[in-house]
Amino acid sequence: MSHQEEEEWETYESLVFGMLSNARQLRLDEIHDRLKVVTRGSEHNYNKSQHQLSAFLQQLCKDEKLECGADGSYKRLVH
Repeated sequence: MSHQEEEEWETYESLVFGMLSNARQLRLDEIHDRLKVVTRGSEHNYNKSQHQLSAFLQQLCKDEKLECGADGSYKRLVH
């Protein structure tokens, strides 16, 4: 992964955490749609597929930053 891609994913991680602080839990498609809206016109314009986002969110689950419920909704883990 390039340095620019790493920076983009760090930005997306921060945005996802912000979304989950407000909404408490969101499904993959909701996170995907919201990222498209909040990054429109920004330096880190979101142009990833749902598959790429899913893999990223699953990694955040493995890192124990997020949890994915049985209904497929993600929520932030607070340590």
